[in-house]
Amino acid sequence: MRGSECPFCGSGETVKRGEGRRLCKSCRRSFRASTSTVMSSMKLDRERFRKMANLMLNDVKLKAIIDSVGISTRTAYVWRMKIYGAAFEIQKKAMLSGKCWIDEALVPVNEGVCFRLEGGKKPRGVSRNQAVIACAVDSSGNRIAIEAGRGHITSAACIRTYGAHIKKGSLVVHDGIFSHDRLISFLKSPDEVYKSTTRKSHPKLQPVNSFIAELKHFLRCHVGIRTDFLDLRGVDSLQILREGGDIEDRIDLLESYCFQTKASFKVKYRCRVG
Repeated sequence: MRGSECPFCGSGETVKRGEGRRLCKSCRRSFRASTSTVMSSMKLDRERFRKMANLMLNDVKLKAIIDSVGISTRTAYVWRMKIYGAAFEIQKKAMLSGKCWIDEALVPVNEGVCFRLEGGKKPRGVSRNQAVIACAVDSSGNRIAIEAGRGHITSAACIRTYGAHIKKGSLVVHDGIFSHDRLISFLKSPDEVYKSTTRKSHPKLQPVNSFIAELKHFLRCHVGIRTDFLDLRGVDSLQILREGGDIEDRIDLLESYCFQTKASFKVKYRCRVG
């Protein structure tokens, strides 16, 4: 959990003030360990929070979490977004290196924000009605998945998403689209190109293809996640939490992340749950 640093002004000059609270000598404001974090408005008792976290770490559907934990639809949905938000804060610092595979996943946007042509029909093919998710995996198993706009990925979006998370000079394996070429120039990296239209290229792109398949499976299991929050899924820290080790240790780590991040999710963003 966060230490004694003030969440308002960042000062380390704080003193204990009552049970579970501290007072900042600089700005004279008091705070708890949960202040300004995703845990600040939690009304669940710790036992039910840990049970909910356990189910979320095992990719249990929201309706099953609601029934098992005994919480409302709104509470379950908001907490799912808060936990993904906390994990995404960690993903912002992720840096891939060595050999990196990159590709994009296209997923439909929510019906409420679909673009329609005159007459009410949706445009065919790759369009603004598909969110493009920039996916990358490196040889150490680190992964990122970040929403990069709508339709085909642009060169600017490619550099903005991949460029911030792939170390310059890393070997990049990709399918040779123009925006990828611009990324390679930006990173000053060597690359390997395998056209995805040929069957022989599939084994060469297998690491990122498997990640994309996992991402799409997740979205099918959790229907109703707003496309605004798709980038919260590909967090390498969540992968660490889901794999190996004792479940209690993984829940402790997740709880620690929630106490350390300022990520938040407003109730007004709630939509249909899966």
